[in-house]
Amino acid sequence: LNVGYDKHYNFAAHISLSAEIASTVKQLGIEINTTVLLHTIALFWDFCSFLLLTYLAILIAGKRAALTTALCYALLPLAVQSSHYARPDTLLGFQAVLVLFCAYCMLRPQNSRGFYSISVLTGLLIGAATATKASGIIYGIVPMAIFSYLLVSCQQSFKTLLLAGSGLLLACV
Repeated sequence: LNVGYDKHYNFAAHISLSAEIASTVKQLGIEINTTVLLHTIALFWDFCSFLLLTYLAILIAGKRAALTTALCYALLPLAVQSSHYARPDTLLGFQAVLVLFCAYCMLRPQNSRGFYSISVLTGLLIGAATATKASGIIYGIVPMAIFSYLLVSCQQSFKTLLLAGSGLLLACV
């Protein structure tokens, strides 16, 4: 697996994860071209994104919206383009969908412990997205918007949001 060096991007998580999968496949005695393996890994992340995004659309808006979401996502050329060059964008896309799913879970009524847990998980996902590609840090906007909404609508106390936000930031780092 050629790791290479690109001074503009940080692909540490993507390269490490792909190298680990390639090593495991070779240890299992399966001979496969590295390029084909990288295409398969990208296809896996994209398929996971497709499934989770469709499920999230069902939860939020119903089956018709999920069908529309699935159709729109299936027409996007990102997966084909990213897998062709073995870029980390399909993994980053899956992490984005996971952060959106966590945001949905934050908005559902729950106790403080559940809110803290989902906040820490979101922080871990944002940290992993940033390790995948430096531009993954932009996903931090999602929990900031959720926290602002919850504070303004008085659904969570300031203390709860402060503790959850602290946990999110610590997990992100």
